[in-house]
Amino acid sequence: MAEKAVEITAVAEVSAAIATGTVTATSVIGSELSTLGRTVAQEVGAVQAYNSYRQAKNALGSKPGMELHHIVEQCQSNASRSKFAVSRVNSTDNLMWLSEDVHKKISAYYSSKPVGSSETIRDSLNGTSFASQYAEGLDIIMRALSGKL
Repeated sequence: MAEKAVEITAVAEVSAAIATGTVTATSVIGSELSTLGRTVAQEVGAVQAYNSYRQAKNALGSKPGMELHHIVEQCQSNASRSKFAVSRVNSTDNLMWLSEDVHKKISAYYSSKPVGSSETIRDSLNGTSFASQYAEGLDIIMRALSGKL
């Protein structure tokens, strides 16, 4: 029960931070994630929204051995999922550079089905709030970066 209260509190804090535009990876999880990874917005010092992933990639370029990862998955802008604005999903505060192998592990995790479930982790997020998905995404990244995913 205490874990659920902490989870609800964390989601409420993320919701407030998103509403005020102050959410960052480190404001959600704290210094643990800041030593492991930073959002593109934190790296460049500004939040920039893009109308497509291609536009974001063209503007941000590439890094050898790294891939751009969406904290809230790109597919959640689809009408059949959560209907988030494409520009919100492709904003620099929702993008993070991750090594190719970590990115593959995270993608595989989202495609997996928990024991006893008929839907993937990715599908289970459909319709949940951006704040909730952002908090979950950061948790998944932190676990992947620390080798616990």
